[in-house]
Amino acid sequence: MNMTTHTDDLTSAYLQGLSLLYVEEEEEMRILLGDFLQRRVGTLLTASNGREGLELFREYRPDMVITDILMQDVDGLSMVEAIRQTDPHIPIIIITSAFNETDYLLKAIELGIDKYLMKPIHTASLDKALLEIARSLQAVTELQISQLVFDTAPIGILVADSQMSVVAVNPAFCCITGFDRSEILGRPTKQLEFETLNDPGGVSLWDILRQRQTWSGHGKCKRRTGDEFFSSIIAMAIRKRQQAGVRELYVGIVSDISDCLRAEEALHLAAKVFETSAEAIVITNGDSRILTVNRAFSEITGYQPAEVAWASPSLLRSGRHDRAFYVALWERLLSTGHWQGEIWNRRKNGEVFPGWLTISRVLDGSGRAVAFIGMLSDITEQKLANERIQHLVNHDSLTKLPNRDLMLDRIDQALVSARRDKTLVAVLLVDLDHFKYVNDSLGHMVGDRLLLEVAGRLQTCVPLADTISRPGGDEFVIVLTEFATASAVGLIAAAVLQALGEPFLIEGLPLKLGASIGISIYPEDGPDTDTLLRNAEAARCFAKESGRNTVHFFAEDMNRKMQEAVVLSQELRQALERGEFALHYQPQIDCETGRLTGVEALMRWAHPVRGLISPAHFIGFAEQTGLIDPIGEWVLREACRQLREWQLTVGLAVPVAVNLSVRQFNNKRLTAMVGEILLESGLEARHLELEITERAIMHDAEAVSATLRQLKDMGVRVAIDNFGAGYSSLNYLKRFAVDRLKIDQSFVRDICESPQDKAICGAIVGIAKNLQLSTVAEGVETQQQLEALRALECRIIQGYLYSPPLPPGEFLQYRRTLIS
Repeated sequence: MNMTTHTDDLTSAYLQGLSLLYVEEEEEMRILLGDFLQRRVGTLLTASNGREGLELFREYRPDMVITDILMQDVDGLSMVEAIRQTDPHIPIIIITSAFNETDYLLKAIELGIDKYLMKPIHTASLDKALLEIARSLQAVTELQISQLVFDTAPIGILVADSQMSVVAVNPAFCCITGFDRSEILGRPTKQLEFETLNDPGGVSLWDILRQRQTWSGHGKCKRRTGDEFFSSIIAMAIRKRQQAGVRELYVGIVSDISDCLRAEEALHLAAKVFETSAEAIVITNGDSRILTVNRAFSEITGYQPAEVAWASPSLLRSGRHDRAFYVALWERLLSTGHWQGEIWNRRKNGEVFPGWLTISRVLDGSGRAVAFIGMLSDITEQKLANERIQHLVNHDSLTKLPNRDLMLDRIDQALVSARRDKTLVAVLLVDLDHFKYVNDSLGHMVGDRLLLEVAGRLQTCVPLADTISRPGGDEFVIVLTEFATASAVGLIAAAVLQALGEPFLIEGLPLKLGASIGISIYPEDGPDTDTLLRNAEAARCFAKESGRNTVHFFAEDMNRKMQEAVVLSQELRQALERGEFALHYQPQIDCETGRLTGVEALMRWAHPVRGLISPAHFIGFAEQTGLIDPIGEWVLREACRQLREWQLTVGLAVPVAVNLSVRQFNNKRLTAMVGEILLESGLEARHLELEITERAIMHDAEAVSATLRQLKDMGVRVAIDNFGAGYSSLNYLKRFAVDRLKIDQSFVRDICESPQDKAICGAIVGIAKNLQLSTVAEGVETQQQLEALRALECRIIQGYLYSPPLPPGEFLQYRRTLIS
């Protein structure tokens, strides 16, 4: 490539960064030439007349203009004249076929037109004109840049001629030396008294420079005041070609390094502090990328400097702070330049530790953040010591249970949550019967051992989320929040009585205690902590007066409900032992064919006094007490046994559906139990359908997904019961392995009267089809409901329209009517 071609390439590249205004009235010409210009420049603006062109120029200020002269609205020269008033130096090319008009020519010359081209336009000529203008603009720009660099350089620059007289200095040189430019220009350089540090003879720098082309080093200079300062100096001799020959110039570049030498000492000291500090120090750039860390950082975090270079400090995040914590941290840091506080970080080995962190922001002269400095102390030992102190302050020294102060605080907190969430809080005062006799007769050592045993037994009766405290002596206070009804509180109190009623074996001695328990419940028995404790105390006194070893609620109706709950709990256990439970079966019918497609097993309790009881009256209570586990297992076992018997005796080949409660579904032994029952009954897994509610599957998505997948792998079918009445989510449906959706009967009930319910039923059917699931409509009781569901293409129907749940014998008779 020759030099000319290389220069043209550079100019073309420069042209690509320029903007151009092209004004042409002829549309065809504007389009053709515009396409060519678009490829040559960076930005092309086009206008169809002078008025539009002038508006574009004033708005965008392009680097050059090409315009036609003859135009209907505002002609090109009038537009150019207006442009020249705004920017006298902008390059302008005119295109015309009218240069035979002398007036146009004179006017163009007067306006200082740079180039003109005659129509028709040859693109080579236009390209040449563009390159010439680009070279001119480039030269002006380079000259302006050179002058700008000279004028704004932060270092001093001096230029001397061959006679060693100063011909130019920049403002920085004047600032460093204290001279005005007028005092330096034309002055011999020797008078400025530059001396080299490595030449004790005091030979002038400029004398040295005559003998060699360049020199650099440290020099000693004098300011205008006569004060000496140390300087970093770079000097060079250059030859500049001119028309009259070669001119020799000498350039000196001077920096005052007096402060640098002092700063070097300070930096050396800072470096020692940085490395020997007991606190971890990390320095980042303005983008929060780590530049350097000290030795303490590696000792505290386990990361070596090379491992964290250019990394983000977020690699230390422990996960204990949420996003809001870090947002608040950065908001304060950026607004005040400083943040300080306790923070949890993670070491390289995964250990989480508490730290005290101070972050400071470093700004440059323009106020832009260029660095952040963080100082971190490991406060693990300090925090552990504080926790030990706090534990001693807030806990009973013997049992390690919360003491009275912490108990009062826990009740206060529970009441705040209860007021907000509209929930209940129960306070149980437990007073040990006959403890004073044991303590006085057998001694305090035995008494203390007995109190420890009592604390241990209480912990087996009370949910982990609730509080057991020992305010003092033989008194314990239980604060309950994880319950829905007073009956549930009564059951926990009954469990406490039973646990404390069992003999204690202390040092080989069997000791019998018992307890009196008083209970108050927020909000019925009091709005605040003091009232609840006072009323629980009153209830406890009544329990003692009633013969000890008993429970009493402050509200009388609560005592009645507790007694009812205790009786119901006993009756349910007896019902399971005596075989009082039975299953009824409700058919699921294909409404198009009338064929039996499945059967749901529904539980009934044949109470010896109250007769047949629906599960709605006892299943909720069974879940609260944990009795649902053995009852649910019996239902599953009996349903599988019965269906297998029907398969062998009457050839019934439809699946049986069994409801699972939330507690049953969350039982870790569920899949193992299902497998055992199928093996025991001989029923194939494909003939068992387990129905779960939406509430059950929304608890823990990962665990639910794993359980459902295990059931599917066994071949068991899964249906979501009461779909649409809970927390319906398409995302969960897509993730979970289910086979069927059961439309909740609350939507079916009003499907003919409520457009909303009808739309919901249609949506559920549509969702099921898209996900390749089947649907069952529950609670269908009328022909009108059936027709509405049929119109929505829901074929499988369950409800009293076809049949209520039937005992096994009646169910077989009903089946015979279907096949006869």
